[in-house]
Amino acid sequence: MELTQDDVIRILKLIDESPMGRVSLQVGDLKLEVDKGSGPGTGSAIARTPQVAAAPESKPAATVDIASGVRESAAESAQAEGNLIAIKAPLLGIFYRRSQPGAPPYVEEGSLVEEDTTVALIEVMKLFNPVRAGVKGRIHRICAENNTLVEYEQVLFLVKPE
Repeated sequence: MELTQDDVIRILKLIDESPMGRVSLQVGDLKLEVDKGSGPGTGSAIARTPQVAAAPESKPAATVDIASGVRESAAESAQAEGNLIAIKAPLLGIFYRRSQPGAPPYVEEGSLVEEDTTVALIEVMKLFNPVRAGVKGRIHRICAENNTLVEYEQVLFLVKPE
């Protein structure tokens, strides 16, 4: 049985909603370990597959503090500042503002974007998924840090529509 990216995302959501503190799951060559830790914001998820070929440039592991207050404050500030539209994470994973280390960011604050403009990437199990703006406007604020874990529906950018 092979797991798809959607299967892994669904599994991570179920684990996140469960009261279990630590989960280890192995299906075929895929091993998924999740440790929520003892307090809020201390969780981590690691998915491992066997390495068959040499991996390209390695990246340091992301250490993340995921607090719901950060997501809420971004949404609240969007409402407070009026007519701003949030670009949210379409899935859980590592958020990248650049296509590769050393490359310029996809967008900066003040950048004009179209509906189909790629504004970032989210990596899930070595698959890089583009994040599209979905709205025509100007980037008002960048709400997520580069190379950090973002949750599904977390606000990544605030856009002033044009």
